[in-house]
Amino acid sequence: MIKVIGGFMIQALNLYCQSDLFFVFLNELVNLNLKSLSKNFDF
Repeated sequence: MIKVIGGFMIQALNLYCQSDLFFVFLNELVNLNLKSLSKNFDF
């Protein structure tokens, strides 16, 4: 049962990575990290 769920999750991840949503999400994540970093270090 766990293998089935794991396989399904991998398939979903593969589809997600192939879509533009993944890159949009990645960009948002990087921007958020940069903002929090600049707050911490006062660049």
